[in-house]
Amino acid sequence: MTSPSRTPQTPQPTHLIAWNRDGGEAHPPSITVLLDWLERDNNYERWRQDTTKVMIRREVVAELKAHGIGHRSGTDVNLKICMLEQAYLTARAIQSRPDLYKQVIHGKEISTAAHMRMICEHWSRLHPLMGPFMTHADDVRYNIRTELPSKSWAVFESFPAAGWWPETVIP
Repeated sequence: MTSPSRTPQTPQPTHLIAWNRDGGEAHPPSITVLLDWLERDNNYERWRQDTTKVMIRREVVAELKAHGIGHRSGTDVNLKICMLEQAYLTARAIQSRPDLYKQVIHGKEISTAAHMRMICEHWSRLHPLMGPFMTHADDVRYNIRTELPSKSWAVFESFPAAGWWPETVIP
């Protein structure tokens, strides 16, 4: 007995949609919905305290769907919050140690504030939200350098400032 032949189905490619570009005429983009949710009702504090985050991710996905955004998963939410935390911590390190994080673009050194905005577009919303909860352990977790290396600075001169932290994608 032969089984009917089945043509294997190839998964349809998913098109990545930036978090700040998926809102419609009547709906805000995903990043706005997520930031609003994080700021409301101590939700970011809940996020920090919850170890599994499964239920909280479902809550955020439901919030996104209520705003007409149906293509984000719980995994997407988790990754985006981690990316926001990493961007925040990096910008905070730049603010606290501008000497360590000098950035030169087209031969000109940019200001600390401009450098922070490049790394953490949502600093003004994230600082009051995340600042009270971030610890040195978070810096270590995201590999954020907050101190000068113990070796001579001359050894490290050839490395660009961006090389001191993991790349941050700002959609």
